[in-house]
Amino acid sequence: MNKLCWITPNYFLDTDVYIMRYLPDYFDVKWIITKKVGEPLDFQSLIADIERKQNVSVEVFELDGKRYGIKGLLYELLLARKIRRADIIYRPIGMPFAFPIMALFGLRKKIIVPIHNVRTPKGGSWYYVNKIGTWLTIHGFDKFVTFSSSQKNLLASLNRTANVLYAPFMLKDYGKATSVRKCDLITFLCFGNIRRYKRIDIMIQAAQRAYEKTSIKFRVIIAGKCDDWGDYQKIIRYPELFDLRIHRVEDKDIPNLFEETDYFVTPYQDIAQSGSLIVGLNYNKPIIASRLESFEEFVEHGKTGFLMRPANLDDLSEILVQVLQSHDKIYDVMKENQRKMIADKFEDGVIVEKYVNYINNIVL
Repeated sequence: MNKLCWITPNYFLDTDVYIMRYLPDYFDVKWIITKKVGEPLDFQSLIADIERKQNVSVEVFELDGKRYGIKGLLYELLLARKIRRADIIYRPIGMPFAFPIMALFGLRKKIIVPIHNVRTPKGGSWYYVNKIGTWLTIHGFDKFVTFSSSQKNLLASLNRTANVLYAPFMLKDYGKATSVRKCDLITFLCFGNIRRYKRIDIMIQAAQRAYEKTSIKFRVIIAGKCDDWGDYQKIIRYPELFDLRIHRVEDKDIPNLFEETDYFVTPYQDIAQSGSLIVGLNYNKPIIASRLESFEEFVEHGKTGFLMRPANLDDLSEILVQVLQSHDKIYDVMKENQRKMIADKFEDGVIVEKYVNYINNIVL
């Protein structure tokens, strides 16, 4: 078996943990999970289960200090020594010292780089730093994994000699709900860390406008960590519409959150990938999304959900009115259409085969 070293930062565990259930059937896998000292490790029970059942070597490698300082440099040196004997290395390139250290150890040609955002979303944290870092990565390596066809096409246009795999995220399943839904109002959900580019302000305004137009009672759940919630709170005029859960949503709470939900809403102004969208698909919730390439791949307007102009208040309010007035007629049909799309695009075996063929072809 080829030796595969797979490196997962703690913040990407929610994508990598699912593919790791299968890869040890095809490769001799060493799985390194990186995190900061003191940072909680997510998915511990699932990681332990994979380690036991799949006979995978799992190591948690911690960074004690800032990644830009001397400790970050030493961290990269130690990591390079740990992975140098692998045939193939899968790792994101986020650390400032990663590129020169990988080159120093002669590892650059062994590395497959997963890129979640080929184009850095406007309004995201550290926009210019991430934009420059992504450009350097795209032009410094030649093997990549992207998670949407639009991102693959974009990367291929930026590095015409790159070997790029497109493999969608596996569905993010956090388990089954443990509580019974009690509220019978039509419920819309915005879920995930709240950032400016996600335009939760548009959702708040659109919901209020839809309520004024229809006088139909409904509920909007806004769930996620936010550092500047006061800016959003002050535009709420009908607090009875909103169920606010402004804090980090724990993994164990996600199934119950979606059990309470009818429609998942992503009114973003910009995005390259959306992990929360994959969670919404897993729980079979029709999606109301901005007409951006990464959403258009998985949302068919009028069939599995609705598409709107990015962050457009008029579009979103009109869609909410339409949903409120026709929910009983469209909801079950949309869910069934979505189930068929999921079966076609997200079958585990098909996604695993993409990775296996890509890695084996590189080694050969």
